[in-house]
Amino acid sequence: MHARDVRSGWRLISIHAAALVLVAYFIQSATLNAKEEIIGKEDITDAVSMKKTGPLRYAGKKKYDLRVVITNNSKRSIRGPIVVAVKGTNVDSLSVLNADEKLDDKIPAFVLIKADAELKPGKSSKPLKIQFQAADRLTTRERREFKLEHKVYRLRVRVARTSSKDDQAGDKKKDRKTRERKGVPTKRTTSGGRPRRGGGTNDDDPDGFQEPSEKEVKRVMKAQDRFTEILMPKKGVVGTATGLNAKGKPEIKVFLTRAGIEGVPSSFEGINVQTQVTGELFTHWQSESPANARARFPRPVPIGVSVGNSRSCSSGTIACRVIDSDGNVFALSNNHVLGLNNRGERGDDIVQPGRADSRCRRNSQNNIGDMTRFVTIRHDANNNRIDAAIARVSAATLGTSTPSNGYGTPTSTTVRPRLRARVQKFGRTTQLTKGRIAGINATTCVNFGEDCTRFVGQIMVRGDAAGFIKSGDSGSLLVTDPDRQPCGLLFAGSRGGKFAVANPIDDVLEALGVTIDDGASSNDGGSSPDRDGQVGASGGDPPADNGTGTGGRVRGRRPPGGKRGSAGNR
Repeated sequence: MHARDVRSGWRLISIHAAALVLVAYFIQSATLNAKEEIIGKEDITDAVSMKKTGPLRYAGKKKYDLRVVITNNSKRSIRGPIVVAVKGTNVDSLSVLNADEKLDDKIPAFVLIKADAELKPGKSSKPLKIQFQAADRLTTRERREFKLEHKVYRLRVRVARTSSKDDQAGDKKKDRKTRERKGVPTKRTTSGGRPRRGGGTNDDDPDGFQEPSEKEVKRVMKAQDRFTEILMPKKGVVGTATGLNAKGKPEIKVFLTRAGIEGVPSSFEGINVQTQVTGELFTHWQSESPANARARFPRPVPIGVSVGNSRSCSSGTIACRVIDSDGNVFALSNNHVLGLNNRGERGDDIVQPGRADSRCRRNSQNNIGDMTRFVTIRHDANNNRIDAAIARVSAATLGTSTPSNGYGTPTSTTVRPRLRARVQKFGRTTQLTKGRIAGINATTCVNFGEDCTRFVGQIMVRGDAAGFIKSGDSGSLLVTDPDRQPCGLLFAGSRGGKFAVANPIDDVLEALGVTIDDGASSNDGGSSPDRDGQVGASGGDPPADNGTGTGGRVRGRRPPGGKRGSAGNR
């Protein structure tokens, strides 16, 4: 049956045919904001063809995904809304999950084309994912011979505007968000409202999002810690964290190497458990292809560009310039960048660019400072918190801002990470990238080229796109967007770079006894750093673990003027 014009082809259905009317059915539309109700449907199955884009794929927890596309075989455009109704399959044990709606005959249906769109002649739709739940794992033969019985309908809808209390509340909420974005004071942003903490903006929070209380988040963090000890030994699990669902409710995140890892429960102590496939987590350094931030920069060099220890043909990123209580100036980056993963020595030449970006050649003119100290990384079963190091530089060799295509100068005021906060970084390889904090209190298993190295109390970042962090970006400073307040030191990420791991910046600064230098109070004439209490410095025994699980964490003084932001959700 070909698609017909609305006026000539639709068979009017009586309002008394209540079995067909679905009250308050929501159609996702870019042009209509009101509720719409279905008052009819047209079977257009014969006018289109459906094709699977791949086999039935296992998605974990006995769930299976099927992706299909619909092609318009008629000579006329078919206006939306168009839905695919799943009538059944040739596997009795399968049931349909997450359908957009059930039609009058209780058949689950999925919206394929929205109300304001159309499917042109000869054109195909975007892939539609249909998910099924199985009673038991399917055999290879069942998956290969899987067949879907379906119908394709074009729905007839009408606007059903109402003035219920729920609608009025929704309108007020949208109006409040619009006013806040425009800077108009509201109860939420003036006295009596609960301000957002920890920097960053969340104007794009989903509808219905409620920021959780600090008490709620801490309760889930404690449960996550208990859950982690049970789950982390499981093969295929690379981390856990405390995160939020779409409504702002705290939940436990579990990071997996691949889909289909068995034995991960859906809840723990009454708290929802959400899995996320990240793949293995690696330290990101030592790349070779050219990019602007890998070049040699005039002195003083900007932050966020290539750096390395002259003893190694490798490159990472300068996080920022930091300063101690005596006014000495340092470059901050990772231990595995400046300290060569515990192998570096005090006084090693630190070069910009790193030797991976100068054809591995040694050139004394590239020196910008000397290796000073690092926090030892314990590659055994101990819980690490920091992958960080500093090198003594001067205001003449290192500046305080990113290149002109970056975010600028980070503030000297740090903030603790807040869930879903918008963040950004500038790194040697991918330069300026943005994302949001997806998890805090993360326990992760990071591959340093050896066995799993465990880090606790970390920040998990999800990039807006793949490539938030790549090889050579290790050491990048994580700052809020758009406020530029430092909140983390990036050191690892997934293979594709969609997910990144960062040390909380306050832990880093406290361990090294420094603060962020924004250029307002630096002093290039300070005396040489005291050799006593150097963390991981050569020429002495490694420091004893002080019970904090940092693998040799030392507490330094906080210089005058050093500031921290509000507590946020920690």
